[in-house]
Amino acid sequence: MGWFSSVCSFVSNVVSSTVSTVKSAVSNAWEGAKSVARSAVSWMAKKAESVVASVKTVWQTVKPYIPIVRNILKKVAASVYWPWLKSGLLFLEKGLHFIETFGDTALGKKISKEIQKIINLSKNIYNTFFSDQELKEAKERDEMLKEAQVAATAAGNSEAEKTIAISKLLNAYGIINTEVNNLLSEKSQLLSFDHYLRLRATQKLLLDIEETLRFSQDIENITEDDIFLLEVAKDLIAEHPTLSTENATRLDAIIYKRKQKNLLPFVFEEMIAAWNKTVEELDAEWRTKSKTLSKVKIELRRLQNEKAITELSRENQARLNELHAFVPQEQDRVNMMAKRKRERTSYVYAAEGLMQTIEKTAEELESENLDFLIEDSAEIGQLIINCLQHGKRWEELTQDEQDLIMDYANIFEEACKARTESLLKVTV
Repeated sequence: MGWFSSVCSFVSNVVSSTVSTVKSAVSNAWEGAKSVARSAVSWMAKKAESVVASVKTVWQTVKPYIPIVRNILKKVAASVYWPWLKSGLLFLEKGLHFIETFGDTALGKKISKEIQKIINLSKNIYNTFFSDQELKEAKERDEMLKEAQVAATAAGNSEAEKTIAISKLLNAYGIINTEVNNLLSEKSQLLSFDHYLRLRATQKLLLDIEETLRFSQDIENITEDDIFLLEVAKDLIAEHPTLSTENATRLDAIIYKRKQKNLLPFVFEEMIAAWNKTVEELDAEWRTKSKTLSKVKIELRRLQNEKAITELSRENQARLNELHAFVPQEQDRVNMMAKRKRERTSYVYAAEGLMQTIEKTAEELESENLDFLIEDSAEIGQLIINCLQHGKRWEELTQDEQDLIMDYANIFEEACKARTESLLKVTV
């Protein structure tokens, strides 16, 4: 599944730094449960569109909860600059001299012109979105800046390195800001569930980065981690994203430090939140159709009772004939919708239980009376993997298997709803 396959691969080979030291037997069982849970969540993501709905359906369901306009940023954007950017742009202007004179002079002059463009763009960077041509140029500029950074490092030119680093940060921000806006405004389209998850991860990273950029008073407060997160965010929404083990390790550490979450939950919890919204939508649709059907069935019974007493008018007889044909068909549709709702609900809420297995320690679960996950997560996870891997339909499961998934789901229904509400407050 592209970028996220590397996430799962990374996570499966790393023992989380948050896992507490426990007795050996319990520790082995716990790590085994976590391993199966990670595999199950990965499988659910790979089979996302067959488990719940297509990415287009999911996106249309979730999108209304993700406003395009950043209200917080609008409130603080009274001044043109971020606080640190005033001194930052002066720094860039002074750094142009070092850029022009290091290494390959032709490259230096070319980069100098590109940095001047970045300086001009940055003066209104809060609400500037690149046009298609500007976005293309920004991506080309990004490659030139990478080349120049290598040359500056090789030449030992620290001033040029600093200038290029800040230029890369601003250029990357412009690219990410534009591409996220394009997806939210449907100028572009989501291509897969992988793409959806990458967009949501990018949004969360962007929000964190913007908080730093918004409140930093001095350019020195912009750390290498902030620049690294922008690079990762930019790669996340690229057509063919990559994530090395080294970068995954660093990203995992930064996310845990800032969010107290590890990489896999940070990424895949978005799948659960999106699915939960589709379940809510399906439930609302089912309730509406069930209510409509109930009214029609009452009408049918009334006409049947009336016919048993007296002859119906031609109009009522035609309506009775129509209802005789309509009600059984509509009942089948409502029953099928109820079945799909039960199936989806069970998978989605069970996935919440698996996520908690992944992200919590044994001690945390014990304190929450969820320590049964140490033993049960492996079984439920393997059952879900088998269903998805072999395409087994819900009705093909044994009654015991259905009951196990449904019991597991019932326990985590409220937690899933709470996670969804929390995540969909993350807006850009």
